Amino acid sequence: MKQEPTELHGFIKPNSVGIPRLQAGEEVKLLATACYKVCPADRVMVITGPGGRRFVSGGAALIVPFVMRVDWLSLGAVQSLLKTDTPIPTKDAILIDVNAVANFQIASDTMTVDENGKQVKVLENAAKNYLNQSRDKMEKDVTQVLLGKLREVIGKTELKELMENRDTFAATVAESAKIDMERLGLQLTTFNI
Repeated sequence: MKQEPTELHGFIKPNSVGIPRLQAGEEVKLLATACYKVCPADRVMVITGPGGRRFVSGGAALIVPFVMRVDWLSLGAVQSLLKTDTPIPTKDAILIDVNAVANFQIASDTMTVDENGKQVKVLENAAKNYLNQSRDKMEKDVTQVLLGKLREVIGKTELKELMENRDTFAATVAESAKIDMERLGLQLTTFNI
């Protein structure tokens, strides 16, 4: 007497050899569930495949396994402590030491112009520079950019003006670093001296 296959866990039935098989329609559901990726709002899902690169943040996408690749970028703020190694000369030839704190993050919705004069999303630059890289690399790059801009602005400003207008001084450094930060794919959120 042949025994009828019984339902196992709601949708899997063993075949005549005893190997479980999916019921009709369940294959599609299982595949769709396995390919559906959700991205939280504080991260960017970088999807690379035959159609190029695309970005999803705070949404979802269907990923075709073995054809598309998914990488992640964090949109969270990163803090960098800046301290000059050597004193910097002001416009009136007075040497000063400067300490600053910069908070920055990956720029997600900004457009910029690349080296070739082409309009690109800043997020493209972030993906090129920091995809699968550590936050330490990001911090190091930002520190180098901001220390260079700090030296540049201090060298053009008298000490009295620096001391009286610290907010203006910080804003000038932040503004002069904006283009370099966009080329890295980052944006400065706060800069305090």
